[in-house]
Formats: sequence, C-alpha cells, structure tokens
Amino acid sequence: MKDLFSLLPAVHRLRDVAHGDPLRALLAVVNREVQVIENDIGRLYDNWFIETCDEWVVPYIADLLGVRALPGASTADKESAFSQRSYVANTLAYRRRKGTAAVLEQLATDITGWRCKAVEFFERTASTQHVNHPRPAHQFTVDVRTGRTIRLYDTPFEQAAHLAEVRHIDNARGKYNVPNVGLFLWRLQSYLLQDVSARQIDAKRYTFDPLGRDVALFSMPQTETSVTHATGPANVPMPLARLALNDGLDQYIGDADEHRSLLVASAGATLDASGVSVCNLSDAGAGWAHSAPAGRIAIDPELGRMAFDAAPAGQVTVSYAYGFGGDMGGGPYDRRASLEEALERGVGWQMGVFHAPPTTPLH
Repeated sequence: MKDLFSLLPAVHRLRDVAHGDPLRALLAVVNREVQVIENDIGRLYDNWFIETCDEWVVPYIADLLGVRALPGASTADKESAFSQRSYVANTLAYRRRKGTAAVLEQLATDITGWRCKAVEFFERTASTQHVNHPRPAHQFTVDVRTGRTIRLYDTPFEQAAHLAEVRHIDNARGKYNVPNVGLFLWRLQSYLLQDVSARQIDAKRYTFDPLGRDVALFSMPQTETSVTHATGPANVPMPLARLALNDGLDQYIGDADEHRSLLVASAGATLDASGVSVCNLSDAGAGWAHSAPAGRIAIDPELGRMAFDAAPAGQVTVSYAYGFGGDMGGGPYDRRASLEEALERGVGWQMGVFHAPPTTPLH
C-alpha cells in the first residue's frame, strides 16, 4: 500500500512542510490503521481454507464438518505448540475409509502429532494359508540370508511370522493373534541441523556434533502422499543403523534441498554417496576401531562419527538430523513467539555458538 501522504497533490505537501509536517504526522496514524484493515481483508480469503486459515478458525471449520469433541479446540491460540489442523482437514477421508489400517495410522498421527504405524497382527501370525487366497509375502520361516529382514525383526516393520499368542494384548502380554491391531508411535522427532561445523578430533577424525559428543544420527521422515499410504521406515523418525544407512546411501546422503538426512562438505565441496563407506567407528584403545578406506570417508551413524582417509583441505561442514522429544530449549525451530513478551519489555537477549578448543582431546 502506498503512503497516503504521497498521494496528495504536491502543493499541499509543500505547504505541509512549510508548517512543520502536521498533515504528514496525521496521515501516518491513519495509514497504520488502513494497513491493519487491508491485512485483515487479505486474510479473509485465506481463512476460507483449512490449509491456510488462522488457528482460531480451525474449530469453526471443524463445526461445519460435524467434527465432534475436537481435542484442544477450546484452548487453541497462536501460542499453541500443537494444531488440530490436519485432523480437521482429513475428516472426510477418515469417514470414507474408516476401519482400515491406513486411516488408523493417519488418525493417530493427526491427534497426537507423532508418526504412527498400524500393525494388523494377524498378518504376522504363522498360519496355514488357503490355496485360493495365497499371500506370497507372508512366510512361515525367516529368511536369515536377508540382512533387512533380520534388522527389522521385532520392530513394527518386521516380516517374520510368529506363533499365535492367546494372552490379551491390552495388558501387553500377547500381540500375535487374529483380532489384534497395534499402533506404534514415535515420540522422538527428527530435527535437521544444516551447515554445522563438524568438531575436529585430529587431522582425519571428526564428529557430527559441534561439541564432540557421540550423537546418534536420525533419518528425516518423508511425508506420506495420501491417507491411504501405508507407513514405512522412510516415513518415521528413526535412528540410523549402520546396516540401514549402508543399504540406502543414495536415499539418506545428498543435498539438503532433496530432503536427505546427511550431508558432508569439505572446503565447500559436497561429498556424494559414492564416496562414503559405513563403518563401525567405536572406541578401540586410543583410537577408533576402523579407519576410512582409500579415497573414501567413513561414517558411523550410530555414534555420529566420521573419518577421512587423508586430512581434508578445508573446513568440514555437515548437515544431519538428531532426535529429541519436542520444541524445547535451543534447536532449529522458530522460537520468536516465545520471546515476544520479553522483547516488548525491552529485555535484551543474544544468540551464540560455543567453540571448544580444537586441541582438546575427546576420545
């Protein structure tokens, strides 16, 4: 919006300057109020849609759709850490596909804010199959030659079959039976740190954490494209195991713009997956258990460590995700709303990064 004073004829502006700018001061006050009205009119169109509306509009749209007992609707405001926006947006999809495992996953995610995997335990129960309805993916015995099968055993994504358990699932004594369905929730969230200076241990060894701590690296969950999409390992925030990273280097390592979980750059040059080897870099005496193969960089995702085969030419920067329970304390999330009251009172604050001496021995 243009300044109202600039829209006046030049003769009036010149006379106002000659009298000490009283008209400019008056129109400045009017201009602020006009700006507020224009912003409110601009938000009216956005408030027609659940994807772009203000938080206070969500309960009203929910009422139009007949959403009952909306959790937290009475206390929703701009300072709420959790929104029921997705729960309302998916209401019609819930009703059309009610009773399916995919809807149970999405419903639990929208209500709690945590990623969820619904497991129908009858599919994991060992049974004799009917010849008219064979399930080739349902195997009675475990394929011990497949590393992925062993790695995912006793997780929500396992493919192994179990003997039927007649004990009740509600007291956590038995899961694998025909009528049982389980919901697995991931309470830890993945937080992506971008372009962080890696902590140098010596000429070839580094840690992803700038303070030199052993921090498990997490995967960044991919957004599911629809309500009917079944949750997989790539859709939940999980710690990266060595075998998982080794099996999916191209999936996890790459530019941050591609929503990858890991990025390593030396002297401004980004390293691609073809130059990475996944190794066990745990402590072994005064050093680490393994060193980097020739021409490659070794990464241990379970300890957050990496080793070069030769001293890098410049500064090493990394982008990685770590796991935490919520937006508390410092992190890669916006905390300006929590500081508004302090800033209004004139309380000063500053942000900084701790740099430990590079010669301090850590391991």
